[in-house]
Amino acid sequence: MIGDVLYGPTVVTVPQSGVVVAERGTDETLQCTADGKPQPTITWRKQSGDLPGGEKVAAGERYTVSDITRQMAGVYECVADNGLGQVAVGAIRLQVHYPPEVEVEKSTVYTGEGYSVVLVCFVYADPPAKVIWDREDSTFDSSRHSEPDEVVMGTRHELVIQSVGRDDFGRYSCKATNSLGTMTRHMSVTGVADRVEITSEPVSTAPDVYDLSWQVQSFSPVQEYKVAYRRSKHNISVEQPSVWKEVIVPTTGSEPVGDVLYHQRITLRGLEPATAYDLKIQARNAHGWNAVSDQFRFATLTRGEDWETLSLDESAGPAPDSRLVVSVCVEPVVCKGATDPVGCGKRAISVGGKPT
Repeated sequence: MIGDVLYGPTVVTVPQSGVVVAERGTDETLQCTADGKPQPTITWRKQSGDLPGGEKVAAGERYTVSDITRQMAGVYECVADNGLGQVAVGAIRLQVHYPPEVEVEKSTVYTGEGYSVVLVCFVYADPPAKVIWDREDSTFDSSRHSEPDEVVMGTRHELVIQSVGRDDFGRYSCKATNSLGTMTRHMSVTGVADRVEITSEPVSTAPDVYDLSWQVQSFSPVQEYKVAYRRSKHNISVEQPSVWKEVIVPTTGSEPVGDVLYHQRITLRGLEPATAYDLKIQARNAHGWNAVSDQFRFATLTRGEDWETLSLDESAGPAPDSRLVVSVCVEPVVCKGATDPVGCGKRAISVGGKPT
């Protein structure tokens, strides 16, 4: 009998166009119908990645996408299978309409006079957005700022500033607009140095001395550093951290590595044994002081202790009258035709006291 004939699955998407348009924040149900004998089962999958619920596959003729975001857009496949022959696959493209979303590659761009700089923002929008660059604190000179044609059509948008001048420092905006809305993100172009990165180990090699080293990127010569330190609350015997003390450290004048990366090393003396310290650094160049570095914690050894066994939980005794001595040495230093990395050119600064 004809009714007993078995045949493989077929599948039809609803709608048959295979395209569903949804607004961001709404719910949308995707649907496929299947035919075959025996009756096929239907499962859903997404061509790129997991389904919005986090699962790899979901069963049923319908699949509901809830509280839709732009990341949920893409091609969803319904797979019909009844065990006969190959499975049948239908595809539905979910297109999500949403107002622009703008992200910036860097909120602060560090540069210097004479250098070229590229500002980058990423724009996500459907329908596609129109993108406009602008200055917030000065007149925008379109003759000196360009948008490369090859990147404007995608999600990445660039503004190129050739041979930066002092007037180019300031705040810029990337504004994207489509029929559903507008979003603006800002970024600053500055000549100050980037944040200082502390490169020394977090444990000293002696009870009262710590060798501190750091590096910083600056597109103009660094003039001086500000080192701030305090005994940390991390010490069990200290209920509150002590007040910050600041030391101005002159630059060694050494040549930067790779033109813009400056290194410096100093020795902190007169520290308390078995004590944890908090420390932060700033750098100043011709454009001013940069942002404070991330707070760094280091610890000194207990007298007679091996440095590998030190715990930052060691107690610290009070030392209200202790003095911090900073030794600054250029390495290597050339004196009278001879290189002396230890003694020549070495100087120390005693906080609250006379130079030594």
